[in-house]
Amino acid sequence: GKPLKFVKELKIGENLDAVEQTLANRARSPVDTLYREQLLSLVDSLENPGEAKVVLRGNIRDALEVNRENVLAAAIRGGDYMIRSLVADSSATYRCKGLGCRTGSFRTDKGQFLYMYHIMDDLLDYQSRSFYNLPRHAGTTYALANLYRLTRMPRFKKGAEEAIAYLRFMASGRCRGPGFRCVANGNFASLGSSALALLAVAEYRLATGDHTYDDLGRSLAGFMLYMQRKDGSFRHMYDVQNKRPIEDMQLLYYAGEASLALAKSYRAWGVRAYVEAAARGIDDLIGPQMRQLPFRFAFGEEHWTCQAARAVWPEFKKKAYLEYCLNFADYVGRQQWKPGESGFVDFVGGYGVTPMMPPHTNGSGSRTEANVSTFELSRLHGSPSAAVEAQIRRAVSYVLRHQRRPENCWLCANPEHASGAVPTSPVELETRIDTVQHTTSGLIRAYNALWGKQ
Repeated sequence: GKPLKFVKELKIGENLDAVEQTLANRARSPVDTLYREQLLSLVDSLENPGEAKVVLRGNIRDALEVNRENVLAAAIRGGDYMIRSLVADSSATYRCKGLGCRTGSFRTDKGQFLYMYHIMDDLLDYQSRSFYNLPRHAGTTYALANLYRLTRMPRFKKGAEEAIAYLRFMASGRCRGPGFRCVANGNFASLGSSALALLAVAEYRLATGDHTYDDLGRSLAGFMLYMQRKDGSFRHMYDVQNKRPIEDMQLLYYAGEASLALAKSYRAWGVRAYVEAAARGIDDLIGPQMRQLPFRFAFGEEHWTCQAARAVWPEFKKKAYLEYCLNFADYVGRQQWKPGESGFVDFVGGYGVTPMMPPHTNGSGSRTEANVSTFELSRLHGSPSAAVEAQIRRAVSYVLRHQRRPENCWLCANPEHASGAVPTSPVELETRIDTVQHTTSGLIRAYNALWGKQ
């Protein structure tokens, strides 16, 4: 088609008349004799044998109801998947495929999470100590501690402890200075690895009351303070060999992660400097950072920023934080598929820009984390946002639809292991551990906001 009639050279999509004529020529039939046939696939219900369920793209078409019981059960399934993904024995061998998988299998460190799982093959992507994502490990650890705080189920506490032990090991090397330690894998340390490790340790402390990792937590908080500039902004990388921050490198997520981790650290250890530093970080993110040219037209990935804005309440009750996060919620809300906007019902609740690209599930998790924080802030300010709550419910529905459970895992090569996994999208059936982390954290946050203690 021609979206701009006055620009004849600009054409988008296929010439449907030409496609139709080509089909007719190949079929050796007139165009008006062509017809479209739709097939209906059904599967017998596992929960209610004899009841037929309509299938769409290898999944049950109809989404689960968004209610207290289903959301809690899904969060627990996600937590159990994360626990099954913990490496319990460094001598264990895992079958793999793809980049780096040269021998068909690998071994890796005890305490890591198995990062990428291929549901239909029961295979993993290769990983090792040097080929591993530490920020996402730490984020997954945080989710397990958060889930223990909600459910009090001992297995989630144990899983968090095993994962924190790995972070402590990765913070035991040369990445240290006066009053701080940092998580590093080689000669450079990212702010994000240490920020999310701090977030996990602080959440564990709040969930359990256990003082075991207090020294680690405080030393990581010291690194956050060391990496923060006087204007509230953060240096994002640290040169371990030369023992100095790298001034001219800025990366996604890290400043928001650091601000949230410092706010949580204040709750865990009561050091006022932590929450004040968190507020300075937020002020920079919603102020000077947003005055850069690209952000005059769009938002970046601000889900950590809005979680931090909620976490500094009630010490900092700035209306500007709420206004910023409401604007962010409105921005991402326009990207969310709503009922009736697409012919594909399994897109509803996901975030995307075109029906040609099925929405990724990770975004429904991370945006829900942010939106719940925004919704809670709006409630604390006395004006609960119905629009943000509706967006949360749609995103939760999307996660419930695509999370694997016994009922919709008939394509899973290993249904027992895959239960709780959340595939990348409706058509990409591999699962990254951070997708399970973000969707599980989103479910926990939504559960607490919609049905838990007010």
